[in-house]
Amino acid sequence: MKCYALSTKDQNLILTKPQFDKFLKSSQPGYQCLKCNSFEEAEIALHKLQSRKNHKSRKMEPCSKEEYVMFYDSEFNCPDEKSSIQEIISIGAIICDMDGNEKSRFYSTVKPIKTPRLTKRCKELTFLSQAEIDMSENLYWVCKRFCEWYEEYNVTSIYTLGKSDSTQLKKSMQIHKQHKYIQRIANELKDIRPIFEKRIDKSISVLSLSNLKAICGLDMRVSHNALLDAIDLKDVYFKLMSGEYDKELVQKINHEQIEKQRYKQARNVKNQKIFVSEEIMNAKDKLVTFLQENDDSADIDKIVLKAIIDDLNELFIR
Repeated sequence: MKCYALSTKDQNLILTKPQFDKFLKSSQPGYQCLKCNSFEEAEIALHKLQSRKNHKSRKMEPCSKEEYVMFYDSEFNCPDEKSSIQEIISIGAIICDMDGNEKSRFYSTVKPIKTPRLTKRCKELTFLSQAEIDMSENLYWVCKRFCEWYEEYNVTSIYTLGKSDSTQLKKSMQIHKQHKYIQRIANELKDIRPIFEKRIDKSISVLSLSNLKAICGLDMRVSHNALLDAIDLKDVYFKLMSGEYDKELVQKINHEQIEKQRYKQARNVKNQKIFVSEEIMNAKDKLVTFLQENDDSADIDKIVLKAIIDDLNELFIR
């Protein structure tokens, strides 16, 4: 149905053709208008007109307007099958001033298009119910509300931990015909890790949210709730920027991370099983026992030795 998105000084309207003709007869000056093919298209056009209006008004505002920073997080579904498409199921964010004082927060669940059913693992991890997801809007409309929410603030940066949130938003653009707001958010997200690396320590940039909370003296638990995780990231950021973190714990955790990576690289058996005789199994058990009892004297790296033992135990089965 043909309609018009109309923005005047005092109001924003979506008008049918007869209503628009009536409006023109009233000869109201100072309006903007876009012709549309549907009410849905008109709603998008109306937001575009409003954004233009806001942009013009912002140019008139004094340069001393307070600046804000936002911390963002999203949660994804956990499809059982590798072929299933991963989609966003919730978005959370918090806006605060440059001293860390909260100004506003946003949270919304999201209904996936391709994989709308939550798996058992996803429900257990996020504590979201299928009913919550079923009653939610799809990603496009949630992102639209999100953009409208933070436009009220002079947000200079939107931080997220890592690149996965931005990457997932960009992937989502491939399954949503309308993706203007999805793309806008994806383009504005900034990975906070390079800031930690530049301002504090290079080793900090690879730490998980749980470990970052630990070095800042916060509860290590991660809720897997988009809003609560965004708030945690905000708390971590301001503590790290003010130097309130345990430098020795940073080195300890970093060392553990390096050892885990070395162990992972040393493992050679992945999802492989060999059925062997009792005799071979007994020989394997004796070798494993010998290696475990003589790990201090063995002329081999302990991390590599553990990987070899785990490979042997995983590979041979009766």
